[in-house]
Amino acid sequence: MDPNFVTGLHALLVQSTMSDTVQLKAATAQLNRDYYKNPACISALAQILASSPEIAIRQLSAIELRKRVSQRDYALWIALPQPEREQLKEKLPQVVLNEASKPVRQASARVVAALASHELGLGTWPALLPLLEQCCTSNTVAHREVGSFLLFALLEDGLLSLEGFVVAQPSPDTLSPIMQTLFTLLRGLIADPESADVRVTAVRALGEVAGYMEPDKAVEVATYQALLPAMLKVLESELADAREDGVKKVLDVFETLLVLDVPILSANHVPLLVEFFLKAGGEESREPDLRVMALNALGWSIKYKKSKIQSTNLAPGLLNGLLPIVASLTQSEQAELDGTAGDDDGDDDLEDSPSRTALRIIDTIATVLPPSQVIPPLLQIATAYMADPSRDKRRAALLALGVSVEGCSEYMGSAPASGASGSGSGQSLLDSQVWPLVEAGLRDGDSAVRRAACTSVGCLCEWLEEACTSRHATLLPALMTLAGRGQRTQREACVALDAFLEVLPEDIIGGYLAELLTALIGLLEDDASSAGASDRQRKARTKVKSTVVGAIGSAAHAAKGKFVQYFEETMRRMEPFLILGKNQTEETTPVYEAEVELRGIAMDAVGTFSEAVGKDTFRPYLPQMMRQAFEGLEMGSARLRECSFLFFGVMARVFGEEFALGGKEQGGEGWLAGAVAALVKSLQQEEKNDGGLGEDAKVAAELFGTGEVSSKSAAGPSTPAKKAPGATDTEADVDVEDLDGEEGDAVLEVNSAIAVEKEIAADTVGTLFAATGVHFLPYVEQCVLELIQLLDHYYEGIRKSSVESILEIVRTFNSLGEPVEWAPGLPGKEGTGALHKNVKDLVGHCLPALLELYESEDDKSVVSTLCVGLAETINSLGPAFLEGRLDVISDIAIQILEQKALCQQDPDQDEDDEPLEDQAEFDSVLISSADDLVASLANVLGGDFTTAFQRFFPLISKFYKKGRSLSDRSSAIGCLAEIISGMKGAISPSTQPLLELFYQALSDEADEVQSNAAFATGLLVEHSTVDLTPQYMHLLQALRPLFDVPSDATAQRLTGRDNAVGAVSRLIARNTAAVPLGQVLPPLLAALPLRHDFLENRPLFRCIFHLFRVAPQELVPYLDQLLPVFAHVLNPETSEDQLGTETRAELLNLVTALNGQDPAKVQAAGLGPFVQGA
Repeated sequence: MDPNFVTGLHALLVQSTMSDTVQLKAATAQLNRDYYKNPACISALAQILASSPEIAIRQLSAIELRKRVSQRDYALWIALPQPEREQLKEKLPQVVLNEASKPVRQASARVVAALASHELGLGTWPALLPLLEQCCTSNTVAHREVGSFLLFALLEDGLLSLEGFVVAQPSPDTLSPIMQTLFTLLRGLIADPESADVRVTAVRALGEVAGYMEPDKAVEVATYQALLPAMLKVLESELADAREDGVKKVLDVFETLLVLDVPILSANHVPLLVEFFLKAGGEESREPDLRVMALNALGWSIKYKKSKIQSTNLAPGLLNGLLPIVASLTQSEQAELDGTAGDDDGDDDLEDSPSRTALRIIDTIATVLPPSQVIPPLLQIATAYMADPSRDKRRAALLALGVSVEGCSEYMGSAPASGASGSGSGQSLLDSQVWPLVEAGLRDGDSAVRRAACTSVGCLCEWLEEACTSRHATLLPALMTLAGRGQRTQREACVALDAFLEVLPEDIIGGYLAELLTALIGLLEDDASSAGASDRQRKARTKVKSTVVGAIGSAAHAAKGKFVQYFEETMRRMEPFLILGKNQTEETTPVYEAEVELRGIAMDAVGTFSEAVGKDTFRPYLPQMMRQAFEGLEMGSARLRECSFLFFGVMARVFGEEFALGGKEQGGEGWLAGAVAALVKSLQQEEKNDGGLGEDAKVAAELFGTGEVSSKSAAGPSTPAKKAPGATDTEADVDVEDLDGEEGDAVLEVNSAIAVEKEIAADTVGTLFAATGVHFLPYVEQCVLELIQLLDHYYEGIRKSSVESILEIVRTFNSLGEPVEWAPGLPGKEGTGALHKNVKDLVGHCLPALLELYESEDDKSVVSTLCVGLAETINSLGPAFLEGRLDVISDIAIQILEQKALCQQDPDQDEDDEPLEDQAEFDSVLISSADDLVASLANVLGGDFTTAFQRFFPLISKFYKKGRSLSDRSSAIGCLAEIISGMKGAISPSTQPLLELFYQALSDEADEVQSNAAFATGLLVEHSTVDLTPQYMHLLQALRPLFDVPSDATAQRLTGRDNAVGAVSRLIARNTAAVPLGQVLPPLLAALPLRHDFLENRPLFRCIFHLFRVAPQELVPYLDQLLPVFAHVLNPETSEDQLGTETRAELLNLVTALNGQDPAKVQAAGLGPFVQGA
C-alpha cells in the first residue's frame, strides 16, 4: 500500500470533518475524483480505521469503507487482489474487537456485515461464523457486545436471505441448522448478566430474525415465542433504568412483531403485552418520555391486534387503565390549566405527554373496536369520574367522551339506554347518559372542566348534528356565556360555538343572530390590558380571535340570507386581520404564526360570508379579496396557501364564469389561470426537511419523502432502500442509523403542513373545474397528470382528494360535451349510449390508475371515497363508462362485501376466520360505500343486472342481521331498494326472499332501517310482476306504525313516515281494489304535506291522480285537506322543487279541473294563480 495514498486520504477525511463549507466541498470533490474510484481506497480506509488516533476519523472511515465495499455491486472490492481481500477479511473482525469507541465499533461491525453479504453467499469466508459464535459466547463482555452487534448487523444486511447459505428446513416441525444456531446464541445473549447493550442488541437481532420467518413453520414460531418473556424482561429492565435509547430500540422490535403476518404474538401473548404497555405507561414515577413510548406501543398493539383485543374483550380493562393516565397531568399541563405557565412554556412540550397520548389511544379504541365494547364501559367510568372531587378526573371523563364520538357516534345516538328497547320506546345513550355529563361539565365550578366540556360539545356537533341542534335552547346560551370576555373558557367555548353554529338550521339561528353577532364581534376588540401583554398573552389573545372569527363565519353559514344586514359591519371588522403577517417573519414578530393563522381563518370566514349573502352583495369586495388571497400565496406559509385555495374554490362556486374571466385587467393572467398555476405548483412540491442537514441526510429525507423508504416498524426489517431517480451508488447508500439522534429524527420528519396543503389543493382542482366549466379546459390535462401522480402518495388525505377530483373532472368533462342520453343495459347494447371520444380518452387515462390504486390501497377511507366517486360517475356517464371494466369494478364491490379487500385485511386474523359481525363504525362506512357502487351498477344495467344480482343479493343481505350495526342494516336495505329501482320488473324472480327480508326490516328497532324498508317495500310492490295482493293487508299492518309520529320525533322518524306514505301510495296505485281506502286514506292524508323526503311526492301524487280518475268519490270528502297540500307543493317560494316537471304539470291540470267544479274552494286555498287559462 502506497503510504502517500493513505496519508492523502487521511488528510482529506480530516478536512471533510471541518465546519468550513468551502473546505468540505473541496475535500468531498477530491475524494470522489482521486480516491473513491480506486480499489486501493478500501485497503487505505481499513488501515485508517485500524490506526487513526481520532475517533471521528475512525468512525468516518468505517462509514466510507462500508460504502466503498458495496459500491456498484461490490465492483471495487472484487477488483482488489485476492490476497488483499483475504487479509482484510482476517484483519477487520479483529479491528472491531480491538476498538474502544462504541460508535466506531458499531460502524466497523457494519463493514464486516457488508462484506459478509457478498462473501458468505459465495462460501468464501468460512471463518466468520465460527468467530461470530466465539464472540457471542465469550467470557469477555466487550467481545459479547461486539458479537451481538455483529450478529444483528449481519441479520439486518440479509444473512438469512443469502442464496445458497441457508440450509433448507426439512419440515415445519424441525429447525434448520442455521436457525437452531441463531436461537441458541440469542437465547444466551438476551439473558446476558453483565451488559444491557448485549441484551438490547439481542432483542434487535430477534426482530430481524422475525422478518424472515414464515407462518407455516410451527417450530420456528414456537421457539421464538418461548423467547418473548425474556424480551419483555429486557424491556422492563430498560424502563426501570430509564435508558431511553434501549427502550426505544426494544419497542421498535415489538412494533415490528405486531405488523408481521407471522403469528408470533398469539391470542395468549396479546393480553400480556397490552397489560405490560398499559402498566408501564401508567406508572407516574417514570419519566414522561418513557411512559409515552410505552403508550405508543400500546396504540400499535390495539391497531394491529384489534381482532384479538376484540375477541378477548380487552376494551373495558384498557379504558380503566387509560382514564387515570388522562387524569395524570405533567407539571407543564397543570401550569397551562391553572394559567401559571410562563412565556418559556410553549405548547410543544404538551403534545406528547402521557395524558394526551392516552387520549389518542382512546380515540384509536373507539375507531377500531365495535362501539358496543367501548361506550358502555366508558360511560360507566366517566359517570364515576364526573362525581369525583378531582378536577383532573372530571376533565379526563369529558375529554375521553369527546374523542370517542368520531368512532362511536352512531351507537351513541341510536343505542337504547339501559332498560329501553324498541323504536321510540326510550332514550338513547346520548340523551340519557352522555348529555347529562356534558351539560354538568359546562356548569362545573372549575374552568378546566368547563373547557373540556366545550371540547366535547365540539366533537358531538361534528358527528351528531341533529342531536346537538335539538338542544340549542340549552347549549347556545351556555356556550355564549362561557365565551364571554374575561372567561378562561373563552377559546374552547368559541371553538364549540364554531362547531355548533356550523350545523344549526337557518330557522333556529334567526332568534339568536343579533345577540350572537354583537357578542362575538365585541370579543374582537382589544381591551386596556392588551397594551402591556407578554408575547405569550398576545399569542393566546390572537388564538382566541381566530376562534371568534371562525364562529362568526359559522354563524353566517347558518344564517344564510339573514346575515345580509350584518355583512357590511362584519367585513369592516375583518379587514385588519386580512393583512396580518405582511412584511413580517417569525423572527421579527413573536406572534407571527398565530397572526398568520388568524389571517387564514378570516379568509375562510369571508368566503363563507360570500355564500351567505350571494354574489350581488359580495361583488364589491371580490377584487380586493382576490388580491389578498394571491398575496397569501407568496407569504411562505402552507396554512395561508391552503386558505387561499379554499377561497378560490368558494369564489368559483359563487361567481362561476365571472370568477373564470376576472382578474385580467391591465394585462393580468386572470384569477383562474393564477389559481391553477398556484395549485399545480403546490401539487408538485416536495415534503421534506432540508434545514441544516448534511447531504447524506438530505438524500435520505428525499427518499423517505417520496415514499421510497419505509420506516422499519411499518415495513418490516428486510425492506431495502431504493435509489432516488438519478442517484449514484454512493448517494443511495445511506443508512439512517449512520445519523445521530436529532439528525436521524429530522430525516424521518415529514412536513405535515405541506401535505395538508396539497390535500386541499387536490380537492380544489375538481371544485374549480365543476364551477368554471369550459374556461378550465386548457388546464385539464396538466391537472389530471398531477393528480394521478399523487395516487401513490404516502398521505391518505392526498390520495382521497386526488380520487375525488379525478372523478369530478371526468364527470364535468363529460357534461360539457353534450352527452347522449343513455338507457340502462350492458355496455355496447343498442340505446345505452356512447362516450365522446375525448371523454373516452380521459376515462382511459384515469380509470386504470384508480383501479390500480384500489389493488394496493390499505386505507378504508380512500377505498370508500373511490367507491362513492365511482358510483356517482357511473350514474352520470351511464353504461359506456363500464365498457371493458364491468367485471373489474364489480369485483371491487364483491371483495368489499366479502370483507376481503386489502384495506379490510386484519394481519391479526387467520385466513380461514370469518370476519366478525360486530365491527367498528368506520368499517361500516366502507360497506355502505360498496352498497352505493352496487346500486349504481344496477341503475345503469337495469334488467341486465339480473345475473349479477344473484351474486350480490346474499352478500348484501348478510349485513341485515341482529348482530350488525345500524349502519350495516340500514345500508343493506337501502341498497336493495336502489337495486329494485334500477332493475324494475327484472327483480320479479327474487320477490319472495326480498319481501321476507323487508318484513323483518319494517319491525326493526331503528327508525332509519324502518324508513328504508318502507321505501324498498313500496318499490318492490310497484315493479314486481308477481301478484302481491295476498300480502296487502300484512304490508299495510307492517307500515301502519310508521304513521304514528310523536311531536318530538327525530328527522329520521319523520322521513320514515314520508317513505311509508310513498309505499302505501304505490300499493293503492298498483291495486286499488285490494286496499280498504276508508281505513287507509285518513292516516295517509293526515301525514301530508311531506316534510323530509320530497321524492315520495311523486308516487303520492301518482296515487292521487289515479284515484281522481278511477274513484273520485273516495277523495271528495278529503278535498279540504288536499287543496292546502296542493298549494304548499306548488308554492314558488318553496326552496326546493318538491314535484318534478311531469308531476307538477299534471297537478296543474288537476287544479284547473277542480276549479271548474268548485272555484270557491280552489280560490280559498290560494290556488287561483295556478289555474290554467285564468
